[in-house]
Amino acid sequence: MGRPLHLLVARRVADVPPRAWQDVGLVLCPDGVALGLPPEEFTTLAAARRQAPQNLRPRSVLVYRLAAGFAPAPWITAPARTILGDSLSLAGCGAACRTGDRPWRGRSSRREAPRVGADPYDHGPVLQALVLGCFDYALVREWTARRWSDAGLLDPAAWGVAPVSAPLPDVVVLVSRRWPAADRVRAGERLVSIGRRQEAGTSAPEVAALSALERLGLAGFNPLLEPDFELTRRQFAPGRSAERP
Repeated sequence: MGRPLHLLVARRVADVPPRAWQDVGLVLCPDGVALGLPPEEFTTLAAARRQAPQNLRPRSVLVYRLAAGFAPAPWITAPARTILGDSLSLAGCGAACRTGDRPWRGRSSRREAPRVGADPYDHGPVLQALVLGCFDYALVREWTARRWSDAGLLDPAAWGVAPVSAPLPDVVVLVSRRWPAADRVRAGERLVSIGRRQEAGTSAPEVAALSALERLGLAGFNPLLEPDFELTRRQFAPGRSAERP
């Protein structure tokens, strides 16, 4: 990017010291987290892509046990038998929290709330818990359900899969509006170029970036325009002002 990089890793947005935000230029995070960052401070730059055939944006899908029957919102009607992919991505929890709130928040018993997976980049462990009989319903990323189906781990005679969202940005990169427009454009171009060049022309930093991305199951980036992300914001956070948690 032509700028010095100081990496800050945080498990939660709230873990970032308030004074540190003035120095944050780029944010790599799940799309659900991005919705909570102030749009007047950050704008979208890119969305992560995966290897083909998973290089298109994923939807959120509900995987359900046919014997239990389809339920449009099992996180409300059958919370004890439901697990959400994670708490940070829209594929993992967006359909259950469209207004930014969790309807089960404040309930005293764990049996009154769905369980939540721990990894926003991989919903495989959530499906494993589902198949092993811990749950009847799981809200996960479409590509995870497809991968399990292709591997024969989701018998269509026992499991149903129903989409519950339009294609989602998934993992995104935001850039500070304090950066000059030219720098934002250049940063976006360099991100999008990762993994698309011929092997002989791949630079050492790009090789390192690709290696790190592969650990998250990612293969590079596609452009993510602000109006595009605004449509997602309207769908999952209608009338909600974005504030840092």
